[in-house]
Amino acid sequence: MKNNLKTIGKQPVLTRLILANACNEEVKEALTPYRFDDDRFDEGNTLLEKTSASISNKEEAHCNRKKAVKHFQDAALKTKRCFWRHALIAKHVLTPVMVHDLKLEGRRKVSFTGWFAEAGFFYNALLRPDSEHMRQRLERVGVTRTHLENGKQMLADLQVLFNEKANQKGIAKAATVKKDDALKQLAKWNKEFIFFAKLAFEENPQHLVRFGCEPAVSEIVEPLHIVLSESGEAIEKNEAVNEKDYLQWPGTPWSPIIPVENEKRLMDNATMAERSYWVWPEVRAG
Repeated sequence: MKNNLKTIGKQPVLTRLILANACNEEVKEALTPYRFDDDRFDEGNTLLEKTSASISNKEEAHCNRKKAVKHFQDAALKTKRCFWRHALIAKHVLTPVMVHDLKLEGRRKVSFTGWFAEAGFFYNALLRPDSEHMRQRLERVGVTRTHLENGKQMLADLQVLFNEKANQKGIAKAATVKKDDALKQLAKWNKEFIFFAKLAFEENPQHLVRFGCEPAVSEIVEPLHIVLSESGEAIEKNEAVNEKDYLQWPGTPWSPIIPVENEKRLMDNATMAERSYWVWPEVRAG
């Protein structure tokens, strides 16, 4: 059997499919020996609700982040254009010494941190009490003190938007981490269910379709059912079997016996497809 919903983002869809079909009494009865009871299904439902909420929170957080970025970018463009216009006018009406004092020599910096620092120094310097002579020159060409104060306020407002953008980015990142953790927990629950469902419906694999699985060609193999006696004889098929040629698969309550020649491949990639090579004893003495 292979899972159709391979991407972790589709795990909630798989869980809803499982829960919708697991209410069948036949399914519950088949899974009961593996302790997949109502409590386990309640756990899956709780994980599904948690995951759905975390996905919604993540989407909302990223929507808010995008809005914060857009507001910041629009304000940054408007503020930068205002500063560059005032700086260009100042370079033409002020003396070279004044231009040097305002650090307007050369080209304006393009990066946000660069031009933001230049603009802060520019407006602070022009609004100092000892800069009256420079403001008078600017007023003659229409750049008044009010314009300079507005430019400084635009920088302050832009700083607030920058901080908000950073804050929303952090919130979105945290929401993404929380969503990913919830999806991983849900994927783990789904994986456990599918694993035990495959065991429960080993004789009737067609029932697994209701849980989002489809048969794989390599897995449509009739499993070997051999009952071994203590001496290693194959009772059901009356074939001589040497006990030392088989290994006990550790850590499983059903204790399958595995052919030695397949041990390494099972260890390297113990998928359900390998069950075709497992020998499942119905009676094992000792």
